[in-house]
Amino acid sequence: MKHLPHEERRKRILRGAMEAFSRTGFKGTRSRDLARAAGVSEALIFKHFPSKRAIQKEIIEERIRQTGDFLPEEVRTAPLEANL
Repeated sequence: MKHLPHEERRKRILRGAMEAFSRTGFKGTRSRDLARAAGVSEALIFKHFPSKRAIQKEIIEERIRQTGDFLPEEVRTAPLEANL
């Protein structure tokens, strides 16, 4: 695989994780499933994210940023924990 920039690798991991989580759910998805869906190694997954939960959190935050136009700016840009 061609070397991708850091941010592109993160995006690839997140896209793969969304696919994997949608197929087997959060609990049913193993790190090797995430790696396979993203087309990267398991080690690379954990180089970018400390845990599976961190990947899930990033996906949720990104979806809020993308689809939350109806939300006030301070809610869209605040950390997820502040909004929950």
